[in-house]
Amino acid sequence: MKNFLSLALLACLAVAPSSFAQSVAIMKGVRREGSASQGELDSHANRVKARLETLGVKATFVPDLNIKPDSLKSIKIAIFPYNAPLLENDAKTIGDFVANGGKLFVFYTNDEYLAKLLDIEKPKYYPGAQFGSPAAVTTAKQLRQRPRKMD
Repeated sequence: MKNFLSLALLACLAVAPSSFAQSVAIMKGVRREGSASQGELDSHANRVKARLETLGVKATFVPDLNIKPDSLKSIKIAIFPYNAPLLENDAKTIGDFVANGGKLFVFYTNDEYLAKLLDIEKPKYYPGAQFGSPAAVTTAKQLRQRPRKMD
């Protein structure tokens, strides 16, 4: 999984303009009702930050609760490593970020709003699924999205 994550991040940043590499935010999950533990949310965010640093990319943490538009002012890519569904005001802030040219990189989410922004169907959760299992193959088909040009 570690190598897969590094390769995925590298591929994303390699096709993005070089200015993106200096303006990356990791949207750090904040525990709320129905979400994973704070320790698990922190673990995912810290792993993404470590992979980015391995690739020479500096990123900043931005909490995913009560997101301030100013905190995304200089950000070009917002990475959601593992987050609970966004609250309405936070979803609007992220929607405005995308409308103003911001890009999203999303892992492990079941957020209908983020799925809509990415123009994909909300993924289904398959307990115990592993990469390569029949459930993972089905999920991969559901997550295919239409190619878009990155500005």
